[in-house]
Amino acid sequence: MKVKNLLVFLMSAALSSVSVDVLASVEVDGICYNILSEVGKTVEVTENPAGYSGDIVIPNQAIIEGESYMVTAIGDYAFEGCRKLTSIGLPAKLSDIGEYAFADCTALAYMEIPENVQFIGMRAFSGCTGLTSVKIPDSAAGVNMGIFVFEDCTGLTSIELPNWVYALPNGTFSGCTGLASVSLPDGLHIIDDHAFSDCTALMSIELPASLTEIGMAAFQGCGLASVEIPDNVTLIEEGAFQECGNLVSAVLPSGLETLGNFIFSKCGRLSSIEIPKSVTSIGIYTFFSCGSLTSIDIPENVTSIGDNVFTACNSLTEIRSKNPTPPEASRNTFDDYHYTDCALIVPEGSLDKYSTAAVWCNFVNMDEADFGGIVDVLDSENAVKVVADNGRIMVYGAVENQVVEVYNTAGQVVYRGFGSIVEGLSEGIYIVAVGGRSYKVAL
Repeated sequence: MKVKNLLVFLMSAALSSVSVDVLASVEVDGICYNILSEVGKTVEVTENPAGYSGDIVIPNQAIIEGESYMVTAIGDYAFEGCRKLTSIGLPAKLSDIGEYAFADCTALAYMEIPENVQFIGMRAFSGCTGLTSVKIPDSAAGVNMGIFVFEDCTGLTSIELPNWVYALPNGTFSGCTGLASVSLPDGLHIIDDHAFSDCTALMSIELPASLTEIGMAAFQGCGLASVEIPDNVTLIEEGAFQECGNLVSAVLPSGLETLGNFIFSKCGRLSSIEIPKSVTSIGIYTFFSCGSLTSIDIPENVTSIGDNVFTACNSLTEIRSKNPTPPEASRNTFDDYHYTDCALIVPEGSLDKYSTAAVWCNFVNMDEADFGGIVDVLDSENAVKVVADNGRIMVYGAVENQVVEVYNTAGQVVYRGFGSIVEGLSEGIYIVAVGGRSYKVAL
């Protein structure tokens, strides 16, 4: 065993003596340590001026000048940039992994974090592009994780987060372009800013019912094709799903009050979105450049719509604004061609208000509809009754095995069968044909 003192620093003054603690840094069998406590006999692994490479196993104890010290920490920057480090075994009693501890260790392929670890510092494994597998302990005490811990680990393909994770910190898996599978725990409450931004291989994710907040740009640039956000989520921050180019549909939580800025901006394939009735305001650029969006329902409680919400939505042909009082909007909420090419459908009795309201008055094609969900029966003597309720169309009184057909406003058949309950339709106006008669219904 070779022991080499690397640092001994003493200071003295001419007129007074100053006592200075000595920080001993020593090398033992190729591994450098800082002594953390002489009383507790603990050390941390620190940088080696010669660098680390190959396969390294850090012992549970280091013998320094005949004394045994417990290895409890990997210090800040200890292995940063050690590009020839291929594997590392960590001691069982390890409690702390410092900031940038293994950053840019590009040859490191596997990491098993010991059960006793209580802290993982900022960017501890950032840039470990060769890292394909990480085992995070399901510790009862949990781990305090810093920000961007696995940032740009492009080789990481899957991750299972343990039950102790209450909040996923800022940027945890940002830039992990190979990450295709994520298992989130049932107790997760917060997905913080940029947590999964630019995870381009992430095509699907199941968000737990416990989730309450989604941070700014949390899934920006992800490969998600669809997403269902649980009802307990009350806050979705700016740009949460911005630039998700594969996103086709999204289900929003029923209690959401604000549809924030840039949330679905530049989601070019988004064709289906239902804004919850609880929403009262829509921020700026919310659906900017959603070129596949053909229709939108603006719920009755919405009172304000921000700038550029629907600009560059060049497939938009129908807008249904359900508030009898026209929501506040700006001249830039819509593109100029929307005023001539889109049909604006407003509640019965509110046509005059919309025709004279700022911004809304620019729409050339404007009509009224009953958004109350009550059917308009064309033949009141017919025994068949059609009712819309909770997103379903229910047909009562039809003869057994009588065909029921449902058409959208474009005249397309969206349902044909013998069922008395039709589900899975988006909000809008439908015509129900049954028994040779037609009924208009609003969902």
